[in-house]
Amino acid sequence: MLREGHHRIKNSLQGLAALLHRHAGSAGEQAAVLTEAVGQVRAIAAVHDLYSRQGQPPVTLAELLDTLVKSVDGLYPEHSPIERIPASGIDNTAIPSSEVVPLAIIVNELLTNAAKHGSPGTSPQDMIRVHTRADENGISLRIDNPGSLPAGFDFDDRQGLGNGLQLMAALLNPPHTDLSLRQVTPQTVSATLHLARPPIRPQHNLSHVP
Repeated sequence: MLREGHHRIKNSLQGLAALLHRHAGSAGEQAAVLTEAVGQVRAIAAVHDLYSRQGQPPVTLAELLDTLVKSVDGLYPEHSPIERIPASGIDNTAIPSSEVVPLAIIVNELLTNAAKHGSPGTSPQDMIRVHTRADENGISLRIDNPGSLPAGFDFDDRQGLGNGLQLMAALLNPPHTDLSLRQVTPQTVSATLHLARPPIRPQHNLSHVP
């Protein structure tokens, strides 16, 4: 019954996303806003899809990341390729059920921004890369993408944020979730989301990704 409930919610959300996506094609200047909304609805639907296939066991970090990468790939097909760097042990970290949806929306926004604003291309330096790393305080998720931050942008001071980033900022819960967005090289933007303990508890003896 629980799986069936998640399945029905997933189907309803996917139907809503499809309806919004259809209207986005004829929305003119509002097309980008509707497309962002489609991505946000699809991110929540992806969580219910995971639960509909598994019942209600904890969702792992790898399952969530792989599902969201696939969702963004389908929504922004012209963007640079996304490469998720596997991290043994960290990938198996369970996400508490109360944190899955907010985390899915935040990561979806980070991937969406990387896809929308990155420099498109097919060479290795054009790729969007997703890294995870564990430390004694939790897990860091880093997304590197080619591109540059706009003039006047300052995430820490909430300056120059679009609707998606404003939503993401509202969902952050310092000190348990903390985000930085930096221009790390003239050609690369890096977003680092740190998930502290609690609620994220990485496994012991993990392989770190530098």
